[in-house]
Amino acid sequence: MQPSYFHHGLLIRNPIYVGEIRHKGTRYPGQHQPIVERSVWDQTQEFLRLHTVRADGNPSSSMSSPLIGKLFNDQGEPACDG
Repeated sequence: MQPSYFHHGLLIRNPIYVGEIRHKGTRYPGQHQPIVERSVWDQTQEFLRLHTVRADGNPSSSMSSPLIGKLFNDQGEPACDG
């Protein structure tokens, strides 16, 4: 399976970058130093929240884009699968 926007989205949502670990849905302070400043992390998460397309292919309520649902990859899948 090739990486997709979905997989990249999971990477940049991973709390390990801000010095936390996640276990069974709960985040805990890690024993490692963060590699991303908290303010940058928070801004990025807010941007993602505002610009994420839901699994049903519709934009989130705060997002309007005339191209949602109109761009597809060479396999006929939506170009952005959230």
